[in-house]
Amino acid sequence: MAIIISVIPGGEEKLKETNEGLKQTSQELEQRIGEQTRPAEEEKTWEQKLAQLDTNNPEPDGVTVAFFHRELVKLSAMCEQDNEWVSDRIVQGQNSLKKRGFEVTLKEIAQGFDDAVVELPDKTCEEAFATYLTGKATGQL
Repeated sequence: MAIIISVIPGGEEKLKETNEGLKQTSQELEQRIGEQTRPAEEEKTWEQKLAQLDTNNPEPDGVTVAFFHRELVKLSAMCEQDNEWVSDRIVQGQNSLKKRGFEVTLKEIAQGFDDAVVELPDKTCEEAFATYLTGKATGQL
């Protein structure tokens, strides 16, 4: 085969180009396979997300995560909503109070919502949350 390639004008050069092209293609394919087989970053739970926001730490401690877990379980059950809905209300509550100049942690908001839902059983969760936020903003709580 080497004899035939060397007889063809420019055959050896063409063979080198083809070989380099194959090496490059092989490397690109190996890289793609590596990217596709890398384990995806595990999705954080809502408890972990709230704990991360509350502590400003990408790896919050287990006690804080457990606190939010308990609150989300209770509030989700009492409000008949999922953890995302409850988490959104907790973060929105904090943002609402921050706009009014109050510094309050997500833990405080979660506990306050929990207390409001328990103490105001005749109100919907939205109404209980709003009552808590109004009381906090007006200094009644």
